[in-house]
Amino acid sequence: MNSKYLLTGIFVLLATGAIAFHGEQITGFIVSDYGKINVQLSIENGNKSLTYNLELTPRDSAFDALKRVAVVDYRIFSNGIYITAINGIKQKDGHYWFYFVNGKAPNIGCDYYHPRDGDSIVFRYVSGKEASKYL
Repeated sequence: MNSKYLLTGIFVLLATGAIAFHGEQITGFIVSDYGKINVQLSIENGNKSLTYNLELTPRDSAFDALKRVAVVDYRIFSNGIYITAINGIKQKDGHYWFYFVNGKAPNIGCDYYHPRDGDSIVFRYVSGKEASKYL
């Protein structure tokens, strides 16, 4: 019986703390909108282009942004994420998914790139010939 009251008390304290500090910045925790950044994310598959304006946190990666707006198939390797399909369009016939930031191909994977405010991120379905320019 005592454990029931203890658990109820802990729940009340946590709930009260969450309500009391909602929207405030507390040392060690970020619970407000502090540090929000705005980016534009586009998905180009050769036939169609979709563009989204997103609000991210500094902790979000380009990959996190992509997952917010698209269905993404991928593999996880020790050096990062490898995208195999976006919105059902799979890599095939010498075509691959690449990403670009402000018109340039970063030298790190999309799961390691943390966008800056105002970045334009494009995930583009490219031919093997075009992809070889960026490798």
